[in-house]
Amino acid sequence: RIGAAGTVTLNGTISASGGVGTTNGTSISGGGGSGGSIFITAATLAGTPAAALAAKGGDGRDGSSADGGGGGGGRIAVVYGALGVPAPSISASLFDVASGIAGTSPPGAVNGAKGTAYVNDTTSDSVTVYHGFTYTVTDRAVANWTADASATNQHCDATLAAAATPSIIATAGITLDGTFNCSRATTLLTLKAPSITINAGAIL
Repeated sequence: RIGAAGTVTLNGTISASGGVGTTNGTSISGGGGSGGSIFITAATLAGTPAAALAAKGGDGRDGSSADGGGGGGGRIAVVYGALGVPAPSISASLFDVASGIAGTSPPGAVNGAKGTAYVNDTTSDSVTVYHGFTYTVTDRAVANWTADASATNQHCDATLAAAATPSIIATAGITLDGTFNCSRATTLLTLKAPSITINAGAIL
């Protein structure tokens, strides 16, 4: 975790990626490690990162009798009040939370799931999620909530109780894109805002 009452300047690379699986001889292989977490809070965020903030899942290895699965991508959160000089470009490409790839021979192991990236501009009280987001029992109250087109791994937390009612309440607007899947059919997710936009490519 990195936290500053002043400025955080990102000019290099921050990585919390999972390791590659190992092989026990040649027959049985281990899965890749899960991506870790990166949490940055700053009054001002500046810099030109040389590469994405990374919390990738590690790849599984091939084994003659059993392959290792891919590790899941990790979680990245960035909370800031203002952009400094130079101002980093905040978009999906700033975050690498890709899933690990499973071993392929013999078949049977599976890839990990993509991770999540959460960005909160506290001055405008606006949240944007990239790549994915896990909706929990926490109620979110902001001015603007945006799910980017890259957010293809939005889902309800598997531990949510059937009667849980997570919500997003925005005083200005909610924009949804990417893919959202809540397999817990009895869980109610409430979206409330003066303006709710569902982009053409969104899958809900």
